[in-house]
Amino acid sequence: MTETKAVRPYGALAHQMKDHIYMMRWGFIYTSPWVVTAHTVRHPAAILLTAKHTPFELSVNKCVRSYQAVAIKPVTERGLRATDVQLVSIHIHPNCPHFRPFRAMPDPGVFVLERDAYAEFDRTLDAAYQGTLTIQDASHLFDGVVATTIRYLPKVKRTDARVQRAIELMQQNAAYPLRELAATLDLSYDRMSHLFSEAVGLPLRSYQLWQKAYNAGFLFDSGRPLTDIAHATGFTDSAHLSHTFQNSYGINPSYLMDRNCVKYLSDRTGAINFPASEVG
Repeated sequence: MTETKAVRPYGALAHQMKDHIYMMRWGFIYTSPWVVTAHTVRHPAAILLTAKHTPFELSVNKCVRSYQAVAIKPVTERGLRATDVQLVSIHIHPNCPHFRPFRAMPDPGVFVLERDAYAEFDRTLDAAYQGTLTIQDASHLFDGVVATTIRYLPKVKRTDARVQRAIELMQQNAAYPLRELAATLDLSYDRMSHLFSEAVGLPLRSYQLWQKAYNAGFLFDSGRPLTDIAHATGFTDSAHLSHTFQNSYGINPSYLMDRNCVKYLSDRTGAINFPASEVG
């Protein structure tokens, strides 16, 4: 991957164009004029496109290639260089009903997509990049791009009903004791953990931490301090939240909450069971 003098992975061009985040229940859309990251691992699956069909560089297994559109398997280590290409990245959360086709992608976890397959979304992708979409418009864009993409991905069976129920219960209560969760589903903890990891690609405990980070993501536009958000979502402190969110999403919450760099919109209907006093 070409070396760059810039040391910032995000926000190097914030003085010209802010990054944009649209956080929704099943995933989020992130746009940026500048992303240069070292190799990171993300829990969501991803679809990377550029609003103007300009290629970006992706590095996987020390192999650097240029793409205009690509799907990335969850928990795939990769580096990204997307500078002045109007990047629009669509991230699919592990709780999304369409997550498993991405999970079933063969190694090395990168699937090349035809950029022209998304031509119908070009105007909306540009609006997302410009930051002019409403959260409802962003949700429609997310649904359309994901539906288009899974046509090309491996066909999969439905998620085991017990795993799906476990996901639902953790959405309702991110602090659900995991052994009690397994017992509720008439499974041993070891069996539940095996089924869950096989279906989702994350161990139960890692998923539970991700669920808390996911919940926190809906509060980054609340105007509350990061420490308040951490306590509201089950973290011991802001450092614990930051570490978990960084591991899950590859970006620090402090950056996402910097309104000089990022315009952040979230669909509060996606945040489940937060006390009204905690969400501002």
